[in-house]
Amino acid sequence: MSLVTASRLEKPFGADLLFRQVSFALAPGTRVGLVGPNGAGKTTLLKIILGQEEPNGGELTKAKDLRLGYLPQVPPALDDRPLWDFLLEVFADLFVCEKRLAALAAQMVAPDYPPAVLAKYEQAQHEFEAKGGYSYERRIHTLLSGLGFQPEQHRQPLA
Repeated sequence: MSLVTASRLEKPFGADLLFRQVSFALAPGTRVGLVGPNGAGKTTLLKIILGQEEPNGGELTKAKDLRLGYLPQVPPALDDRPLWDFLLEVFADLFVCEKRLAALAAQMVAPDYPPAVLAKYEQAQHEFEAKGGYSYERRIHTLLSGLGFQPEQHRQPLA
């Protein structure tokens, strides 16, 4: 099963075609390099895969629940947020799940809570665990360490 499959994608840029008849399939574990001259449509193709742009022709399918990350060519504006807080933004959906877990746990304090609440809690906990809810801080530490940041730098302003 492919994670992303493209078939005959086309995208014009003004009167010119950036690309046409682009087809590929990305299987789990595949590593791909996208190489070409400036203006060839590399970024546009990535934006189509991300859903930020639509192709003018062809078809793109993605696996259900596929999560994609993208670092744009132009870096975000640097501000006074700590580096750690900036990286936490990647896990925003995880924090929504965590709040849902807390709300369901609060409902289960009552002795006569409906059985459906427990089922919802179990489902939310499974989702939280599957998304890395118990390991995201370790993952951030590992990333920052791999990039050469010392622990005392994790709370420094991003700027």
